[in-house]
Amino acid sequence: MIEHFLKEEQLDDLYTCEKCKTPRKSTKKFIIWRVPQILVIHLKRFEYGKFRREKIRRNVIFPVKQLDLRPLIEGSSTQFPSI
Repeated sequence: MIEHFLKEEQLDDLYTCEKCKTPRKSTKKFIIWRVPQILVIHLKRFEYGKFRREKIRRNVIFPVKQLDLRPLIEGSSTQFPSI
């Protein structure tokens, strides 16, 4: 779930470069720089269908103990404690 969140995403809208004023395709990507002392995870529990909002009813199992975020930290080989 976290790996999916951190994947680079192609944006639909074009980004206009401030220097050359040319519209370009763009992407966005979230990265983790360091392990937080407290990690808050907010799950999207609703999705919008054609006519109405529907509740997402899938169960989510998430490892709370021994969660190791070290492989997801961008550009660091420093050892961090697990949460």
